[in-house]
Order: sequence, then C-alpha cells, then structure tokens
Amino acid sequence: MKFREKNIEVQPKVNDNFDFSLNSVSLTNLDEWHFGTDKKTADRLFDLVKLGRKTATSYLYEENNFHDDTNKYSILTNWDKSSRILLNTISIKVVAFKDVLPEHAYKEGEDDRTIKSWKRIHEKFFTKILQEKGQPFSPDIKVVCEEFKIIKY
Repeated sequence: MKFREKNIEVQPKVNDNFDFSLNSVSLTNLDEWHFGTDKKTADRLFDLVKLGRKTATSYLYEENNFHDDTNKYSILTNWDKSSRILLNTISIKVVAFKDVLPEHAYKEGEDDRTIKSWKRIHEKFFTKILQEKGQPFSPDIKVVCEEFKIIKY
C-alpha cells in the first residue's frame, strides 16, 4: 500500500510497524486506531474522514491516558484494517460535554453537523461506555475534542 502527498511517495516497510518517512522525518511505531466499537460505525466514520467531511473527533477524558498530542501522527483504519489514512493531530482541547462548541460538532461531520445532533449521538455513545464502567453520564463530564488533518491515504 502506498501513500501519496503531493509529489512525495511513501511506502510502508514490509513489516507490520508501518514505518513512514515524511519530508525527511521518520515516522515509526505510529498508533493505529479506528472509530467506534463496531464495524458499521468504524467504516462509516472512516469514509467521512476520507471524503474530507470529518476533520475532528471527541472522546471521554477518562477513557484515555491523556497527553496533549498536538502535532502527533497516527494511522486511522477502517474496521478490518484494509484501508489506512495517515493523520496529524493539529488541536486538542479538554472541555465539559455541555461546553463543546458548534464549530467542533460541525468538524466532526456526523448527521446534520449541528451541536444538537452531536450531543444526541455522543451522549448515547458516552453513556454506553460509562455504564460499562459503572459510572453515570453527566453533562459536566470532560471530553477531549481533537482536530486532525489528512497527510496521506
């Protein structure tokens, strides 16, 4: 699988580390991840990124060992890992769920892109995750709002 960026061609090495070189900077051992917890969601959101409609994501602050990974590279995959997109995180903000901005909801690219639909979709998703941990959902729960850009696909 080859990745293209303008006139730069990068080919992953044969091993499964998916090492990249980008503008003379080596990108090795990148985190590989997908959206959601099921194939339908992972593939649908992957396609939104590939189309350029989805340029942001959000996740529960407690769900991750949080680091400000601004300018970090990672590999987004579809569910079965047959397609990959090299991403660069360009912005990370931690806010209360109730304080997520309409601009962020729009950048997430889901449904009609409004804050109302974002809150409906994400409250349902976050509630499910929190229930599995025996915790209640609250509008005050901290959420990580991350923006990214496509480097290669």
